[in-house]
Amino acid sequence: MLHTKNVVSLLVISFIVLFAVPKTPAQREAAKKPCDSYLYERLDRYFSRSELRPSHIVNDDYGPPPLKPGTKKVDIGGVAVEFIYRKTGRFSVDVSVKIDGHSIDLKELKALNLADGDIPIEPNLVNKWNQIRLYRLDDDRMVIAISFIPDTCTGLMCSVSGRLYFDLNTKTASFFGAYRTDGDPKLYQFDGGSGPFVVAANFSGDPHGGGKGSVITYDLYRLTDNGRFTEGRDKQGRKYFLKHTEPPTDSSKPGFLESNWIEDINHLKQ
Repeated sequence: MLHTKNVVSLLVISFIVLFAVPKTPAQREAAKKPCDSYLYERLDRYFSRSELRPSHIVNDDYGPPPLKPGTKKVDIGGVAVEFIYRKTGRFSVDVSVKIDGHSIDLKELKALNLADGDIPIEPNLVNKWNQIRLYRLDDDRMVIAISFIPDTCTGLMCSVSGRLYFDLNTKTASFFGAYRTDGDPKLYQFDGGSGPFVVAANFSGDPHGGGKGSVITYDLYRLTDNGRFTEGRDKQGRKYFLKHTEPPTDSSKPGFLESNWIEDINHLKQ
């Protein structure tokens, strides 16, 4: 039979384990490093607060069978979106999208950003749609945003994605790639500039946290009146960016943030 003293000791230990030990994998990983490792979480909360909310979202819960030709029609908020898959080889398909009657051949698009160091994501790498969002903006402007992922996922390809933005007013399409960063088709609004904006991230370094660590650079692109996204720059012509550097996982050095951003983000560095 346990003595009262032993029972109290066990309760104290249980309390410490319950409330002091990080509970999720991300929390446990961050706890291995100084507090600045929580830059990931601070940046995530910051972008979440600045995100515009779409009026409609449709997820591809099933999708077409792998590498099979066919079509998929989706109605989102009264806008017709059709995905057309054409087989071009034994293990390859081409994807085109028809939005509100306007056809877009995915392979003809060029990524506006570099996603993996100095490498862009080619649209032909991401041939399966994942999510569609409809944004209703000011002045009756509407934007369709679609995320794409690889039809087959092996190794580092599982970290590749693409985003197609289509301005319904001007019938203009823009494509951004993503590697090991958020690939959801989002739009943002920040103080200090007229948006909406796309935040395109570039990942460089060791994807497993070793080597020299990793760097994620967030670049800003603004949707202009002609329906095209252009790189955001300040009055001196310097581009807007947030550069998050993380040392290797076995390092005791903290992560840090460098920036030239469109609004004050000093609270993220504290």
